[in-house]
Parts: sequence; C-alpha cells; structure tokens
Amino acid sequence: MTTHWQDYAAGLELTLEPSECALLVIDVQEMFCSPTSVTGRKHANTRMQALPAKINAFAEPFRRAGGLNVYIRAVTDEAGRPANMRWLDQVKGNHFPADPDHGDYRFYGLSIPDDATVLEKRCGDAFTSTNLKEILDARGIKHVLLSGVRTEICVRRAAERASSEGYLVFVLRDLCATRDLCAEHEDQALMFLNAYSGLVTTSAEVTGWLEL
Repeated sequence: MTTHWQDYAAGLELTLEPSECALLVIDVQEMFCSPTSVTGRKHANTRMQALPAKINAFAEPFRRAGGLNVYIRAVTDEAGRPANMRWLDQVKGNHFPADPDHGDYRFYGLSIPDDATVLEKRCGDAFTSTNLKEILDARGIKHVLLSGVRTEICVRRAAERASSEGYLVFVLRDLCATRDLCAEHEDQALMFLNAYSGLVTTSAEVTGWLEL
C-alpha cells in the first residue's frame, strides 16, 4: 500500500518555548516493549525495544529547558476499566493481568526522575478518565509532543484527542514505534495524523525549534 506523504515540517521556521510544551510518553512498558513479555515472545518488537534510549536522550534536555515530561502507562483492572471495554475484551478473548502492580505494567527502559508526572490510563486514549488535560492546562501548555507505542493505536489516539482539545500537536516519528510487522499500519497512521491532526516530524527538528 502506497502512502502519499507531504513533509509540512521541512524547512519550517518555528520557535517553540519549552515551558509551553509537553512531551507525552505513551505506553513504553514491559508488556509491549520487552522481548521477554507475552507479546514480545509472540511478535518481533525490535523497533519498540530501541525506543527508550532515544526517548531518554530527548526527554532529559527538554526537561532541563523547562519542558513538561508526562509518562503514561496502560493499566487494566476490572474496577477501573469501562464496561464497554470489558465486554469487548471478552468477545475478542483479550486477557490482561488483573493486578495493576503486575510487572508487565512497569515502564520499560525509561529514565524517569522521582518528581516526574506519571499517569495511569484505563483506555487507549490518554485523556479519557485521567486528569491529563488539567495537568497540561495548569502548566499553560500549548503544544503537545507525542512519543511512545504503538504508533497506529495509542499514540494516534492521544494525538487526535490532543488536537481536538486545542493543543498544537507534533508527532515525533523517530520516538514512536510499533511491532516490526506493523510498519505499514504505522506509515498509514502517520500519514493521516500529518494530514489532519498536527505535524509529523522528528526529534532533531523539534530540538532545533526548541533551541535545546
């Protein structure tokens, strides 16, 4: 399948104030990224395994410059999961650890400061049933930078929701990843995000705009 890509960010002259930006790190967890996890043993995920080091390299200077890093992890539990999602899990045969402290839910390879903003979500959308919007608005955030896994699912949902909430969205394509065999799905998701929800660019490009 051919994707029709227009690089809107190429050559764009832009200055971003770090204090007005938030980096959302989506679902970089053992259950998705570790090669020894249940999903990692079933599906090659070498691209997701390589992601934490790249995110760390961007996140730390961004934080020092005044940017807000928000680390978001997916946690499934019967009390917190919406009824419609529980029903769909039964129909589709999806099974997740019942204990929210289960090791599969731990972050994978990320260097997270003790005072970092960490959120748990019960849905694919990082804004639903969380106080993410309140956190962003309290800090005066105008621009949302997206990173994490999987690009075509939870990163895409967060980007679309952030755009609908009024934030200017930048998807850092080199700081996002999916399963190795889903690269085509990822390309399609990035194409549509770039066309309708924000700008798809790279961490190097954004680093220049932030003057880090």
